[in-house]
Amino acid sequence: MIIELYGLPGTGKTTVAKKIEERTDFKIVAIKNKGELVWLNIIFFLKHPLRSFLMLRYILANSRGWRTFYYKFMNCFLLNNAKYQKAAYFKNALIDQGYFQNIISVFEAPLNAKALKRYTKLFLPSDMLLIFSAPSFVREQRTDQRGRFSREQFGDEYVTAWKGMIEKNDALLKEYVSELPARSRIVDAGRDSDEVFREVIEIITAHAQ
Repeated sequence: MIIELYGLPGTGKTTVAKKIEERTDFKIVAIKNKGELVWLNIIFFLKHPLRSFLMLRYILANSRGWRTFYYKFMNCFLLNNAKYQKAAYFKNALIDQGYFQNIISVFEAPLNAKALKRYTKLFLPSDMLLIFSAPSFVREQRTDQRGRFSREQFGDEYVTAWKGMIEKNDALLKEYVSELPARSRIVDAGRDSDEVFREVIEIITAHAQ
C-alpha cells in the first residue's frame, strides 16, 4: 500500500509521517544517496518515457532561470520519480511530498481547473492521498517556530509571491479533488499531531479493509 501526504508548509505532514513510521509498519520512502537517485530514475524513465518527458516539460516551463530550474528538477522531478519507483518495493510505503505536492511546488502562477486536471493525469497513482489542511494562523505559527519558510533562499519578494500562489492552488486542489485521479481524504491538521495521527490511522485502516 502506498499512502501519499500532501499539504502546505506548516500543516505538519512530516511530523505525522514520522509518527506513522515510528508506530506502524509503514516506512517513509527516502532516497539515501545520489547513486540511488540516478539508478531509480533510469528505471523510472525506462518504464515511463512519455510521462517523464511531459513532467520535465512542466519543470522547464515553470522555472525562472537556472536556480529555480535546478531546485525543481532535483526536488519535484528526480526525487519524486525515485520515491515512486522505490515505493513499489515496500509492503507499506509512505510518500511525504509526492507528485500532488508539485501542484504547489512546480508552478509559479495560479492554475485553473482544466490545467489542474491535465497535469494530474501524469501522476502515478497511490492507494490513498491524504490532504493535510490547517488554518493559515496555525501554519504561520508552526513555520515561525521552525524558524524558516520554504524557498527563502530565493529572496523575500519571491517567497511573498509564492505564498500567495500556493494558497490559490491549494484551494483549487481541494475544490476539485473528487474529480482528480486519486482516492483522497482531507485531514484536519490544525490539531495536535497525535490527534491527527489517530485520524490518519483510522483512514488507512478503513481503506485497507
